[in-house]
Amino acid sequence: MDFSEVVRKRRSIRKYGSEPVDQEALDRILDTGTRGPTAGYSQGQS
Repeated sequence: MDFSEVVRKRRSIRKYGSEPVDQEALDRILDTGTRGPTAGYSQGQS
């Protein structure tokens, strides 16, 4: 899947289900999010 396809298929979620999210998935999402760029590394990590 290329970037333009990802952008075209994206959607906003306004209503969330009540089932819990797998801890492994959460860890993977958070790990990926901390690797994103910031302006001059101005966002510290704690």
